[in-house]
Amino acid sequence: MILRNNKTSNLYCKDSKVVKFKAKTGEVFDIEIIEKPKEKLKKENYGVINDMRNITKTILGKAGGLIDKWFYSADFLLMARRSKNQESMGFSTGRYLDNNLVLLHSSMIMPQVRHIGLAFYMNSIILKNILKHRLKRARWKFWRYFLPVYFGLRTPNPVVYEILSKNLRVFPSLTSEDPPNVIKNLAVKIAKTVSPECEFDIQKFVIKKAFSFFPELLYEVEEIPEAKDKRINDFFEQCLRLTKREGNAFVVIGKLPFSLIFALRG
Repeated sequence: MILRNNKTSNLYCKDSKVVKFKAKTGEVFDIEIIEKPKEKLKKENYGVINDMRNITKTILGKAGGLIDKWFYSADFLLMARRSKNQESMGFSTGRYLDNNLVLLHSSMIMPQVRHIGLAFYMNSIILKNILKHRLKRARWKFWRYFLPVYFGLRTPNPVVYEILSKNLRVFPSLTSEDPPNVIKNLAVKIAKTVSPECEFDIQKFVIKKAFSFFPELLYEVEEIPEAKDKRINDFFEQCLRLTKREGNAFVVIGKLPFSLIFALRG
């Protein structure tokens, strides 16, 4: 159990916005939304990073300097706590790489509260804020507000891919569909951002040895997440060689449909 040692408030930042999330199980969570955490949490950064590190260690293992990278490069940091006792249950970070591209940098949810919509809800908040970010940057050029919005992430997890591909058109595609050039360019940008030291296979959207520097984050063979769709599991094994534990990962990119963009505006 991770609890903040603070008698007056459980918030990391006094300027944070807090929203409530009621899961389908009925449990309620407090989501603290911190914009520009590097700037706003200069005094608290050690405590925040330590909490993020403890959550990640519980879920995957020691992540070393990866946590610092997530924190210091984030435009948004969201921390989830159980409302009833303020126990930390997870976090998500996002970074704007452009006016139309958001990198969902990390999303860690404690095992006991997975599959209840918590990660999806937090990442939706990050995507929602890119629209506000864009409008602020567009100024009087409001036509920019209606340009396509893309999201991207680095992941070796077949289940994450399955969740995204159920409702969105994502690349790489199971059907080997050739991505448009705009998608390829965004994939290169993401790969250079998250793994600048690694080789990127643009044909397969694979970052080679992306997690080889963090061996504790590599799945043991018996712990590899399995999608319900066997084709996805086979696709990941074929491209990422998960059972060989090489540390490879996909860059997954999707375009948000306008229906979802307008839903996120609310």
